[in-house]
Amino acid sequence: MNFQPTLAAFDSRRDALLDALAALPTEQLTAHPVAGKWSMLEIVEHVIRAERVVFDGIATPDQLTARPRTVASRLRSAIVHGVLRLDIPVEAPSKKMLPTGTRALPDLRAHWDENSGWIAAYAARIAERGADPAVFSHPVIGPMSFAQSLRLRRAHLDRHMRQIRYLQRLQA
Repeated sequence: MNFQPTLAAFDSRRDALLDALAALPTEQLTAHPVAGKWSMLEIVEHVIRAERVVFDGIATPDQLTARPRTVASRLRSAIVHGVLRLDIPVEAPSKKMLPTGTRALPDLRAHWDENSGWIAAYAARIAERGADPAVFSHPVIGPMSFAQSLRLRRAHLDRHMRQIRYLQRLQA
């Protein structure tokens, strides 16, 4: 199991997004061009917080307890991926995923770097074991394997990158 290409591709997209946002004035990053919707910085903070909800607090690979994936969890996974792909607006499935709106871009980048470092280290440990049981838990989907959580992570980032590009067009 080699997760490195997937992780590298994600980090490349993430870094490109953060670099593009760093070139924008703070006023644009914190603006709310659509009433009641998140700013660009709040969107980034949400993505980071969502990762933490899914990946945080997981045991080391040798202490993992696999949970069975049911037909219902597989169906919920397909629905969540469809919602993300089709940009269907939904509320965050956990209050822990909501942005505070108080963080600056450098702080967000540092937290996201932390997330990515932890995820890369975890990927290496999973690869050593050669097994990828469903040990992560998404608030809607339920049990997910590491590979499945990485696919969801990418779909989530892609969805919110489209949202940020839309906000940029509105402010152009």
